[in-house]
Amino acid sequence: MHRTPTKLSSSESDLNLSTSSMVSRKRKQPELDDTLVTMVNRLESNLKQSLSDWKKDFDRNMCDFNSSVVEMKNEIGSIRAEYTDIKNQISELSDKHDVTSAKVVDLEAAVGIIEEQHRTTDHKISHIEQKLKSRILVLEKRDHDRDQYSRMNNVEISGIPSKPGENLFNILKDLCAVIGFNFNSSDIDYIHRVRTYAAT
Repeated sequence: MHRTPTKLSSSESDLNLSTSSMVSRKRKQPELDDTLVTMVNRLESNLKQSLSDWKKDFDRNMCDFNSSVVEMKNEIGSIRAEYTDIKNQISELSDKHDVTSAKVVDLEAAVGIIEEQHRTTDHKISHIEQKLKSRILVLEKRDHDRDQYSRMNNVEISGIPSKPGENLFNILKDLCAVIGFNFNSSDIDYIHRVRTYAAT
C-alpha cells in the first residue's frame, strides 16, 4: 500500500529548516574553533618569540649599559683621583709660593738695609779719604819742611877724587886750611860721599 506523504504545515516546515540549519552549524563549529585556536596559538607563539627577542635585546642592551656605567664609574674615579692629586700639588705649590714670597720679602728688606749701609759706608769712606788726603798733604809738607830744615847746614863739595881708605874729616880739614877757614870737628854731625850718576 502506498501512502501519500503527509503534508507539513508552514510552521513545521520552518522548524525543520531551523533544525537543519542548527545541525549544519553544529557541524561547522569545530572547524572554526580549531582555526581560531591555531591562530591564537600562532599569535601567542609570535608574541612569546617577540617578547623573548625583545628581552634578549633588552638584556644585551642592559649588559652593555652596565658595562658602560662601570667604565664611566672607573673613569670618574680615575678623574677624581687625578683631580685630588692635582689639587694637592696646587696646594703644595701655593704653600711653597707663600714661603718663597715671604723669603723674597725678607731678602728685599735685607738688600735694602745692605744698600743703606753701603751708602753710609761709602759716605764714611769718602769722608775718611778726604781727611786722609788732607792729612797726607800736611805730613808731606811737614816732611818737606823738615827735610829742608835739616839741609840748611849741609855743604856739598864736588870735584874731589875718591881714594881707597880715605878719611873724609882729614880731607875736609885740609880743604878748610887751604881756603883759610877754621872749624872744629864738633861742628860737623856727619860727612859722607854722595853717589855720582854717569851723565847721559
